[in-house]
Amino acid sequence: MLPQLFISLGIFLLLFAITALVIFLLLYFFPSTKNLLPEAWEQWFSFRFVSYYFLVSVVLIFIGLP
Repeated sequence: MLPQLFISLGIFLLLFAITALVIFLLLYFFPSTKNLLPEAWEQWFSFRFVSYYFLVSVVLIFIGLP
């Protein structure tokens, strides 16, 4: 049961990482959209954090594989 939990958390985090990547690309290519997000949220959608999200999601998926 625990491996399925890791896989499902990894997939959930992977979907969040893809969403964060889309927001990062939107903020990168269209700087005027930075006004739509609160200032404290900008670091959570930076390239560094998006790469961390992908890394953690892949690690969780690989831990859950039999």
